Formats: sequence, structure tokens, C-alpha cells
Amino acid sequence: MNKFRLPLTLAALTLLGMSLNGCGGGRNLPDPQVDLSKAKSQRALLATGGNATAAPVAAAKNWSGFGTLKGQFLFAGNPPTPAKIDTQGKDPEVCGKTQLVDESLVVGPNKGLANLVLTVASKNYPVSPDAKLPKVVLDNKDCRFAPHVIAAIAGQEMLIRNSDSVLHNSNLGFANPSIPGGQEVPVTPPEAANVPLKVTCGVHGWMAGWIAVRKDAYVAITDNEGRFELANLPAGDDLEIQVWHERATGGLPLDQTELKDYKATSKGRFTVKLAADKPLEIKATIPESALK
Repeated sequence: MNKFRLPLTLAALTLLGMSLNGCGGGRNLPDPQVDLSKAKSQRALLATGGNATAAPVAAAKNWSGFGTLKGQFLFAGNPPTPAKIDTQGKDPEVCGKTQLVDESLVVGPNKGLANLVLTVASKNYPVSPDAKLPKVVLDNKDCRFAPHVIAAIAGQEMLIRNSDSVLHNSNLGFANPSIPGGQEVPVTPPEAANVPLKVTCGVHGWMAGWIAVRKDAYVAITDNEGRFELANLPAGDDLEIQVWHERATGGLPLDQTELKDYKATSKGRFTVKLAADKPLEIKATIPESALK
């Protein structure tokens, strides 16, 4: 039987050498390839906070990554002086500390239009199923709602706070908590709404605010300079952006000249297509006549 050992040993060494040549230097292997589908899946997983049980992100037809839309909206014309609010002597130690004014139209020093709500109206975009907005807090402070306009995600807990020393009753449309002074109450919007919901106080009738309840985090509210940013939007696909303002009850006409490249409509919508990882910035003016 010994006469068979040498050939078998040589054969084994030959096979081992072939294996080492194939793995050791990698000279004959093709360059490693990036699996884009797995990369997108991993990025979506990161967007959910690492929640592996969350539903996968639905890929749009031409989805090619994530992009950012930002910009500024200005008020055309001379901003009106906000009307003073008569508190009728109700809780004067709190509600009379400062002169309250109508906040339905807030224009900054540079004519930036505040409290516009921008959302994505398209139906064919990927949604991060567990996306979160920063912690949402609506405060009853000095007998007004602060902020005047906020956004929340359906199913995501938010806080209704009362920084005043008097009782407030916050009617949110989906909840109606009475909150003693210095306390806060958690609430959870059960479902998304097509338009922002009006917020009122059952104790102080002049108090008014708005909450945009969305199914996703694709929502932005302009600041006092009229600036906004919508981040992590799907790139490579047509996105229809909806612009809302509480005074524009008949639709919000957008300037056809300024937004001519974005198919602006009289209903406050325009269409954009974003490039991956490359912000798109827009600037537009809202006519005074639209916000009477």
C-alpha cells in the first residue's frame, strides 16, 4: 500500500497550491463590486434607528438616493400690523403680562413669511417607516400656543405643556387634555391628516395654533426669515411639494415666474426632482392678496 502514498500526497499538495494561489494574492479575482441595493437597504435601516423589524423602504421607480430641498419664501407687499387681542380681563396675572397679537400672519424683518407648512404630496416616493421628528412639544405659554404652528408624526408621542400658572384646555382635534399650571401631558396623534388641524383652548377662546399631523417626516415649517429645509427626500423621482398657510383658504398661488422650472400651480403645489446628496435651493414670493 505504500506505493500509493506518494502520488496521493503530490495530488493533495497540488490542490492545496491551487487553493493558495487563488486566495492568497487575489491576482486573478475581479475587483469587489458594491451592491447598491444592499447599500440603500442599510441606509434605510439607519433611518429607522436600526429597527430591523421595521417594514422595508418602498423603492420608487427612479429612486437614486436621498436629496435635500431648502429655500425661502418672502411676503410681497407691506406687512400689516398684527391686530391686538382683547383678553377681556381673563386671568390678567398671566394673560395680561404681554400684549397678545393675532399670529395668523407673521412676517419677519426681511419680509420672510413664517409658518408656511411644506409637505410631500407625491404618492410614489419611498418612506422611512419609522422616521422620527425631533421631540415635539406644544407649550401653553403666556396664554398663547408656542410654537404657533408645529408638525408631528401619527403614532409618535408628543407633549402638551402648560408653562403658565393657570389651567389650559388644549383641543387638538384628536385629544382634548386639561392641563393644570406647570404640568404636561403626553398625547399621540392616531392618524395623519390631509391638512393641518386647528388647536384651540377651551378656557381662553382667543388662543389658536395649528398642528400638521403627517404619516412621515417629510414636513417643514418656515421660520421668521421664511426659510425651510426638507432633508432625506428621495432623489431621482418627481416630487410634488404642497405649500400651506392658514390664511390661504382658497389655495396658495405660487409665483409662476419664480417657480417656472418647477411646474407651480395655483393650489400651492410645485414639482421638483432632486439629485442625490446635492441640495436644491429655491426662492419664491407669496402675494399679499393670497393671505387676506
